[in-house]
Amino acid sequence: MWKGIDVSDNQGVIDWEQVAAAKVSFAILRSVRRSGKADHQFATNLESCRKHNIPVSVYKYTYAATQDAARQEAQQVVELLRSHHLTGTMVWWDVEDRDVLRPLGARKLTECIRAAREVITAAGYSFGLYVGLMYIRSTGLSLMRSLAHGYGWLDTTKAIAQCGLMMSRIRNSSLMLTVIYLGGSTRAAARSRASKAM
Repeated sequence: MWKGIDVSDNQGVIDWEQVAAAKVSFAILRSVRRSGKADHQFATNLESCRKHNIPVSVYKYTYAATQDAARQEAQQVVELLRSHHLTGTMVWWDVEDRDVLRPLGARKLTECIRAAREVITAAGYSFGLYVGLMYIRSTGLSLMRSLAHGYGWLDTTKAIAQCGLMMSRIRNSSLMLTVIYLGGSTRAAARSRASKAM
């Protein structure tokens, strides 16, 4: 069981000493905002994670409705990581936006994800998908059967053929259950959401 947090400037200034004291195993930092600019707290959060030896990966909440837009978003992430001398970092591609992404349909959304993955991996970074459980709820099938057969918002048989999948659902106001699917294996991890108090 791993305990970690994902954070962005929505949480304001994080008390990283308290995070470290809570034995947090990892942090997932928002990389780039919708504007294409870095998250306002990214540099501060990264510096604090380095100071407290907290392993870091990043996420990008995507709004890309075309392959070109996905490539552009991915390149923005790459440039940010390079500017902070990060190498081999895991980039979680967050595909939870209902308004922009769900209407695309599975084929088009999967194409956008694969376009982003090509840019990220070509730059030497790892790539994974971050989704909410809601994206397959409408199938009425079990999680693993849906993943195996590619049902839901996107074709998981193609979209995650060579990358990880982090799937979350809110269990209460402060905890999410995350299932990480990596190369045919599944692991569960408890992930606390950050707050200003942490």
